[in-house]
Amino acid sequence: MAAQDNVHIAQDGFAAWNAHDVEAFIKRLDAKTVWESDVFPAPFAGHDGACQFFKLYLTAFPDLHLDTEQILPAGDTHVVVRWRSTGTHRGPLEDIPATGRSEKIIEL
Repeated sequence: MAAQDNVHIAQDGFAAWNAHDVEAFIKRLDAKTVWESDVFPAPFAGHDGACQFFKLYLTAFPDLHLDTEQILPAGDTHVVVRWRSTGTHRGPLEDIPATGRSEKIIEL
């Protein structure tokens, strides 16, 4: 796959997150995808795990929005993304109760 195709896939994935469209997000993922977060005790694997991860974050942050600042191809199989997430913590996230605070996080 061409490097630019991977950039477009990443852009589509971020657009799906921002639309809160889990089906559009999942269809762009490899079935072997693994999601990990320090918030959860175990990784989420495959499409079912990614769907669960997506829904848990949208329950906690129903206004979640991801702004991509930069997406760069990294060879033929990877991209590097610099992004910032914002949202209001309105629901539980694993053992963390809702705080009602607006959160801004820079991710790489």
